[in-house]
This record gives sequence, C-alpha cells and structure tokens, in this order.
Amino acid sequence: MAIHPFHLSFAVDDLERAKRFYGEVLQCRVRHEDEHSIDFDFFGHVVSARLADGGSVSSARSGGESGSLWSFGVCLDSERWDALTAVVSRAGVALGEPPSVSPDRLMLRDPAGNTLEFILGRGRSAPVAANDEAIGMTIDPAAIGATLTAVTMGIDAFERSRPRGTSLLDGEGLVPIYMGTDLVPARRYASWDEVQEDLAALESSVGQVPDGTRAVFLRGMLTSLKVAVRLFAGASPSFEEKVRDLVGAPIGPVDPAVIEDIRGRLDSLLRRQGAVRGDLGERIKAWEEGRFVDPERLEATFSELLAQAKARTDARIIDTGDYEMALNPVRDMPFTARCNFNQGQMDLNVDQRFTRSALKHLVCHEVHPGHVTQLLYTWAEVEAGRSDADALLCTANTVTGCVQEGIGDQAVQLIDWIEDEDDEIHLELRRLRSAAQTSAAWHLMVDGWPADRVAEYLRRTAFGQEAWIQGRLRMAAHPFRGPFIASYWAGNESVRRVRERVPASQRPAFLTYLYGQVHSPESLEMFSPATP
Repeated sequence: MAIHPFHLSFAVDDLERAKRFYGEVLQCRVRHEDEHSIDFDFFGHVVSARLADGGSVSSARSGGESGSLWSFGVCLDSERWDALTAVVSRAGVALGEPPSVSPDRLMLRDPAGNTLEFILGRGRSAPVAANDEAIGMTIDPAAIGATLTAVTMGIDAFERSRPRGTSLLDGEGLVPIYMGTDLVPARRYASWDEVQEDLAALESSVGQVPDGTRAVFLRGMLTSLKVAVRLFAGASPSFEEKVRDLVGAPIGPVDPAVIEDIRGRLDSLLRRQGAVRGDLGERIKAWEEGRFVDPERLEATFSELLAQAKARTDARIIDTGDYEMALNPVRDMPFTARCNFNQGQMDLNVDQRFTRSALKHLVCHEVHPGHVTQLLYTWAEVEAGRSDADALLCTANTVTGCVQEGIGDQAVQLIDWIEDEDDEIHLELRRLRSAAQTSAAWHLMVDGWPADRVAEYLRRTAFGQEAWIQGRLRMAAHPFRGPFIASYWAGNESVRRVRERVPASQRPAFLTYLYGQVHSPESLEMFSPATP
C-alpha cells in the first residue's frame, strides 16, 4: 500500500541549532530554508522548523495552548530503524539530552524541547523499498549496511546462545571480534526462521542497489550469510558450496603449475644464499633450523618486531594510538597464531618454531598492519560517519574473512618491510604453504584422500613442521572452519593483485578502499581510484 507524505510545522527557538540537529545528527536533507524556517525531508515526509515569535517556544506550544511542546514521529521498518539507532549512537553528546531507547521505541528531544518518537514496525517484511518507490525516493545503502550489521550480529548472538557442544563454533561466534556494540546493536532472534525472513527482506533491498562495488559486496555477503545460517540450523552444504559461497574463494585445488613456480623461486633464492646441497626440502629445513629464534628470546623478539611494525603502520596507514598487544604462548592448537584482540594478546602456537622472518610475518598479520589495524581503522571510519556500518564486520567468518586474511598475509608488503633475502625467502615459503594447504583441504574433503596421504602431501610439497601439518588437518575437517583454509590463499592473491597494479600515486586511495570498508575478493578487485 502506498503511503502519502504528511507536512508538519513546529516551533524552534534557534534555526541554526535546529539545522544541526535535524540536518547533521538525524541526516535529514534540507529542502528549503530562509530566515524564518527550514524544511526537512523527514523519513519520506516534510517537516518545517519555524522560528517562534520572539524566539521563544513557550508561546508556540501545541495547539497554541499551555501544555507540552510538539511531539511527533514515525514508524520505521527494520532497515531504517537500524540506520537511525546507529546514527543516534554515533551522535553521543551532540544530542544534548540522552535518548530513551527500548527494543522497539526510541524517544529524543530536539534542542527546542520538541519530542521525537520512533517506533520499530512489528512486521519483518521491511516495506522500505515499496514505500520509497511510492514517494519518489531511492534505496539508502547506508540503511542497508546498518541492517546487514544488525542481522549479522543477531545471527552471531543466536549462535553463541546455543548450549556448549551444540554450537558449530563453540562460543567463538560468527563474528569473533566486534567493536560496534554501541553503534549498531544486534537483532534479537528466537529461531532460524526469523533470521531467514530478515535475510530474504535484505536480499530484496539489496536487489535495488545500483550495480557497482557496493552491490557486488552486498550480494556476496548475503550469499555467505545464507550458507552460514543453513549450517547453524543443521544443514550440510557440500565443501564445494562452502568454499565458493560461504568463503567466496575459488573452488578446487591450486593449480600445480603455480605451486611449482613458487618452489622454483624458492630454489633460486636459496641458491643465491649458497644453499645448494640436498633437495629443496632438505635445504629449506636447514635454512629454517639455522634461523629459529631461541625460545628464551621469543618474547623479546616479538616486542621488538611489534614496535617496528606499529611505527611503520602509523606512518603509512593510520595512527594506531595506544593499543597494546602482548605475546601469549599456547600449545595443542590447530592455528599457528591468533589475534585475541579483546584480551590484548597474540596467541602463538609454540608447538612450532619460528624464524625471525616468520615471527615478523605473524606480528604483521595478527597485529599491525593486519587484523588489529583493520579493526581500529574500520571502527574509526564508521564512528566518524565516513563508512557504512557493515565495515564493522571485518572479522566475520564470511566472504569478508578472505580479504581480512589477505590483508594479513600481504601486511609486510603493505608497510614496505622486506629487509633482506631471509624475508624474501619466508614470504615465498609462506605463499607455498598457503597454496599447499588449500589443495590439501580439497583433497581431504572432496577428493576423498585419507588423512595420512594428505599429511604426506603437505610434508613433500610445503615442507611444513609436523605441528603445522596436524593443525591443518584438524582445521580442514571442521564443518564450518574447514573451507576457510582457502581464505588465506584466495585473500592473499586478491590483495596482492590489486596492490601490485596500483601506482604509488594511487596508494593512499587504495589503502583507504582496502581498510575503510569491508570487501569480498570480487569487490576488492574492482578497485579503481574513481571507485565510489
């Protein structure tokens, strides 16, 4: 049913304050203004803030009689509700008097004391698209971003609420690290059917977003979320579907010719250092063992590398402020390292040994300019209103994870920190292992290779330590995390391809595009300096 816009006039005592509140805080477009009044677009309607006679609103109360000042508002669908609550959260002290917020009602006062009341519509059908069309407006991508974020965090919260042992992610959640609780709160769900309804409504709205990088990302993200919800609800999508649609990575093993090319470069680099005796695996083993950091020096080396990584990140990407991270040694984990952002720790699996170059890579990947930098950057952009709210989903176990891992694996290059041939060798070795683990997971989960054969493939092809090999097998077999093994290779290659084609003059624009919003690999590779 079409809606008919209303027009409402109300009194204010200061037009400039009214303009800041309605125009800047609530982001209502100014339609007309003169010395006596300002007309605003107000959620598809028109409201006029008129200067009260004598500049005092006391003589301009509702109906011209004594009593309360004007009180008005609108009922909002879920998308606009999420967008509004995000805007109000960001506004903070600019509101003056704190708003009153409940799950389905928000009340606040303008600077003149007029009360605005917003009510969340009971239906989940999100009629915003039909309404906008009826009154000649276009879909609001920022509102879609806020709703996408609220829905995604609602999925995260609902999955985390399941009893221990029945959750696929055992409490880790769909979004392991989220800094936007005060900006965009999570939707509340009681069933996966409710989630599916909201995803369907979002898909309808996303279908109206104009073609471009934004539409490509939103479509990929929705596809990813739908697969995640099916998994959480008990379905069993194929490994191929999970790699393609949940992760956003190419299906299949990495081309063996690509792997051989990387091995050839490693061979050449080692020969340049005089390592010529033995086969490639023997030479790599000797090279690593001769450079392993003494376990007693691990924490000191970590601190030294972190200080340098932070300084280079601050100079080249963003001032990371006073955030600190400590080393936390762990054992018997399927991962090599993990960013434990909320605890201020980088978990490091000390069942493995690390060269200085390997530790440098992990510091850059997990901290600066990798995961921690991306979290700080996206939060600052959303909080300042420069990025849509879904930038806060940079750590989600969805298509955004590909680019997150790509930033991490390209982190040393992003801050121009290749110091010597040891760094060059490690970067090729890391790329080799990323490609090999992607192929190994495919062979295990799709081709039906037994675990022993896959382990031998990793030993022979990637020359990994045994703790790393066993960790890869554990991860690959996990029904949700397994396909994300492919995110490292796919993400690294996407970020690398764009980074290598961007000239120095366009580097700042690329970094803003890379860090300031979230991407799928497909939307990332659409980068150009003129990309909206």
